[in-house]
Amino acid sequence: MRLKTIVRTSLAVVALAGLAGSVCAARARRRRADGSTVRGAAGPGRVAVSRSGPSRQGPAPGVRAPGARPRRQRGRLPGGHLMTRKPSTGLLFQTASLVVSALLVHAVYVTVVWPRSEAILAEQAVKMQADPMYIQERSIYVILRDYEQESEIILMLWALAVIAQKWRLLRAERVMLERELVPLAQGMKILPEDVREYARHLQALPVPEREALVPRGLLAALNRFGVTRSIADASASARDVCEGEVDRLDSELSLLRYIAWAIPAIGFIGTVRGIGDALAQAHRAMQGDLSGVTQGLGTAFNSTLVALLLSLILMFLLHHLQTDQERLVRDAESYLDERLIQSLEAA
Repeated sequence: MRLKTIVRTSLAVVALAGLAGSVCAARARRRRADGSTVRGAAGPGRVAVSRSGPSRQGPAPGVRAPGARPRRQRGRLPGGHLMTRKPSTGLLFQTASLVVSALLVHAVYVTVVWPRSEAILAEQAVKMQADPMYIQERSIYVILRDYEQESEIILMLWALAVIAQKWRLLRAERVMLERELVPLAQGMKILPEDVREYARHLQALPVPEREALVPRGLLAALNRFGVTRSIADASASARDVCEGEVDRLDSELSLLRYIAWAIPAIGFIGTVRGIGDALAQAHRAMQGDLSGVTQGLGTAFNSTLVALLLSLILMFLLHHLQTDQERLVRDAESYLDERLIQSLEAA
């Protein structure tokens, strides 16, 4: 019971550390988002200037006055348009998926793995007593029976749930790449005076669609073009949105990287525990009873084997997820350049 409590406590600590890292990453993304509103309107440290001279309306949209207190609940899109900040559901999903994974795996262990492994070990012990030359057969239930393997499988299911959610979000983002969000006839150009009309069309999209990468990049480029009348500034604004998306996606992978590190770490804990149990039975081995030593070494090797296999699978999926995210950002940059930047005309 003490060992069971220690392993479960360790799993709880690992899960809480992962959630804490996810919360810290979310706060860092929020701080970067607050800083990007300044960059998106008129460039770092600059105030928008029209052709007739400096603007008399005060600071450029999205730039806070010196000493002004930043708002927590609402921010501004480039161009001064208010947006409400939707509370993040990432932490809630991660917590719920961890709880469901733990309950599901533990239920399978209680009803299937532990009873069958005990029956197999008892049967093998009887056969060994009857026939000293009997060779034990490896069983998947015996390999998975220890608490370290249970913890590793829980973390693996948790990581799979998070990866599945991120792939679902990527699929939704890719749908926006197939839509004509800026309706333009062949050969038409967008002048600075036309920006408000096209921006209004994008702002009419539903909130989940408007918060996607491509609509955000289009709005940032249009509003920047309307303020500065510079195609280069519009292109830089769209590029800033894509670069910010790269940083956000990369920071959201911190939890998966932590799980990919935690699974082998738990496997090594099982290795140390198994070797310790085997050494504790050394006096029995001197008397000819090797059962305690072999059981301890089996725990050591099985925990490491399961951990390394799960880590290989998780790192493979994580690599493909990161590749898909990078491909999405590159495709979004191409979309913004082909569908908007090349259609702008400053004259």
